[in-house]
Amino acid sequence: MRNNETGVDVLVGMQYGSEGKGKISSVLADQYDASVRVGAWQAGHTLVYKGNDYKMRTIPCQWTNPCCDLIIGAGGMIRLDVLKHEIEMLESIGIDIRNRLYIDPRTVIGLPRHAEQEASESMFKKIGSTQEGIGACRVEKIKRKGEAIQAKNCPKLENYATVTDTIDLINLKAQSGKIFVEGTQGCHLSITTSHLYPMCTSCDPNVSGILSECGISPRLVNDIIGVARTYPIRVAGNSGNTGGKELSWDEVSKRSGIKGLSEQTTVTKRTRRVFEWSDRDFQQALLINQPTILALTFVDYFGVENAGVENLSELSDRALISIAELEVRNNCHFDILSTGKAVQETIDTRFATKGNNIRDALSEVAADF
Repeated sequence: MRNNETGVDVLVGMQYGSEGKGKISSVLADQYDASVRVGAWQAGHTLVYKGNDYKMRTIPCQWTNPCCDLIIGAGGMIRLDVLKHEIEMLESIGIDIRNRLYIDPRTVIGLPRHAEQEASESMFKKIGSTQEGIGACRVEKIKRKGEAIQAKNCPKLENYATVTDTIDLINLKAQSGKIFVEGTQGCHLSITTSHLYPMCTSCDPNVSGILSECGISPRLVNDIIGVARTYPIRVAGNSGNTGGKELSWDEVSKRSGIKGLSEQTTVTKRTRRVFEWSDRDFQQALLINQPTILALTFVDYFGVENAGVENLSELSDRALISIAELEVRNNCHFDILSTGKAVQETIDTRFATKGNNIRDALSEVAADF
């Protein structure tokens, strides 16, 4: 039997990215001794801390916990200017992370020429790429020509973090404490399993791929936390479809009652494309990742009256019915419901109190389906 006081929990996106992984990471932050991020700098995770938004592209979102070590794993990819900006941004609010930030010497460092190459190849027009240079940088790494710069060859990094073998570090910490792994992007962006190739990313952001990039054995995993949103999105441009019908933001605004609703991507600031929920997409993500905990974000899109709600009993009947329909159709249970960006705007049904037990509250409406 696994010891839930030690080991590893992994967060994974169940759709096409932008599911709200930063929010869920910050909700869970105080439960962990260390947090690991891989992926690359094109993935921006947003959290709210003391009323302000923070968009993290490199540093794990669990910096909000002062007792949590922060690790960028061996399969990670960073850009020095982004890392420097994030460290200085946190220092400006009195949070110094340099003494608890660890970067693996195998981490790849992106250069301006990688973004320039993708721009010259019109990658935004071709596949809706962010044109941040991640694909071009990863290609250099795969070619093994020594062109991609690794952290071990970058003396400047010593000004920001401790460069050390994070595989040893993570596995040692997992023996005595709890480790959180913050995945990036989403299941159906995987270059391995996406049914919409080539409209995908250049890595595998499913749980198996995430663990591989960290150098973690699946045997250490306690929980897999899957995050899905009520209306899936894709980035702007020719980024491909989903299993659901594409909508306009005007339509989602009308349905939700949220005036002028629209979303922009965290990094490129382009308007996201929005879609209907797809049971087929979600069920395949369940098969691939086998989450033990599920979070549903943007519950306020089921009605503006649900924005900021902190108790299940305060959710509208419409929201409860919508959640029940999703659960019944997909044979799942959503443990965590997010009704807004702030940490407190969350309903965690695993620690149910009176009026906050989703299984009881939804049982009556679920019986109708």
